[in-house]
Parts: sequence; structure tokens; C-alpha cells
Amino acid sequence: MFAGGVARIECCGVEPVIAVTGLRLAEARRVGPSERHVAFRLRRGRETLDAIAFGWDADRPLPEPDVDLDLVGTLERDTFGGMPRLRIRVVDVAASHSSPLAARRLPAVLAAAG
Repeated sequence: MFAGGVARIECCGVEPVIAVTGLRLAEARRVGPSERHVAFRLRRGRETLDAIAFGWDADRPLPEPDVDLDLVGTLERDTFGGMPRLRIRVVDVAASHSSPLAARRLPAVLAAAG
């Protein structure tokens, strides 16, 4: 359903950028012939989500597993390996505790606490 809505927006020539916060990192690994890309496997509860960051600086360390991450990117259909799925093409990523998006989460957390 969400993917269908994204496809309708894209057909109008707009590629929506999304922010996804508080995802637990299960795995991050360098991929590609020169290892300049990073593949992420992320979890929230029982759900998993794949993400890919292209052109990752070789000097930038990979985040450690079990850290919560905030991602900004575009949603895309990945057909690599013949298995179609949705993934995030990462524009930027940060640990949730130090992310610029943390300030946007705080009002929601306070409202939920009552």
C-alpha cells in the first residue's frame, strides 16, 4: 500500500525523501567491487528492512550492530538477485541518540507520556 503511494508520487516526477527513525541495526557490511557501498539490515520488532548507501567513504566507520539508527533516503524497489523487495536508498544515517531528527521525536514522546 505504501509502495503504491510512493509509485504514484514518482510518476509525477517527484522522488519523495523519507525519514525513518529508531531502527535497530542488525547488520552493516561493505559491498560492491571496491566496497564503496554499505548494505544495512534493520529491524523494528519483527519487521526487517534493507537499506543501501552508495559511495560510502572508505574512512567512515560502519555503525555497530544493535545500535538504533535514523535514516533519510528514498524508497525504491530492489530486484537485485531476482527477489523484488522494498529498500531505502540512504542519503544520510546517524545514531538515533545523536541524530538531528531526535528533536522531532521528542514532542511525540512527551505527548505519549501524558
